[in-house]
Amino acid sequence: MIKLTFEAEPKNSRGEAIPLIVGDFVSVNFIGSNEVCAITFKILEKKMDGAITLTLSEAGKTEEHSRRQYFRLSAMDAIEKNSAEVDSSGKLKATVREVGEPEKCYRTRIINISGGGMLFAFYDAMPHLNSIFDIELNIDGSRVIAVKGKLSRIVREMFENEMVFKVGVIFLEINETDREAIINFVFDEQKKTKSAPGLNLKA
Repeated sequence: MIKLTFEAEPKNSRGEAIPLIVGDFVSVNFIGSNEVCAITFKILEKKMDGAITLTLSEAGKTEEHSRRQYFRLSAMDAIEKNSAEVDSSGKLKATVREVGEPEKCYRTRIINISGGGMLFAFYDAMPHLNSIFDIELNIDGSRVIAVKGKLSRIVREMFENEMVFKVGVIFLEINETDREAIINFVFDEQKKTKSAPGLNLKA
């Protein structure tokens, strides 16, 4: 077990509070010069006395990846500024089903993606905490990738004038060749957007 202490409530890159709930899982990334070491922990206890202290137990195997796998391609700006253009692009599509419920397909939109996971907007229903998803990812109409992912965080907020669930998913099972295809897609699109800001993605 380890203890992790925050002097203030941790927030994500958009300034939103990160929910830290006993029983949930957190992934801790140790970032070196050439690689990222990711360890999954379960939150056993949470104390708040000016600071926030979490007691964690290791809940999964340690994974090591090249740093470049964690570069993340964001579609947030394009989605918020030009929804119609997003809908017409079709560069990236995903079919998301919860393991154990193959007949239920969630209506989603991809917000961002990296070699390590994705952020979705879920429109119809909130998935269960700690859900495992079967994801079929179609890249640019030329490659279909099957991925198994785990819900790592969820927040409820407005998105495109509609209340949605923003769901972070980390990849649990993915073929390394497929991961490399995602990474290459991310880098190719990042190069394109340097001269033409805003990426259009559809899920």
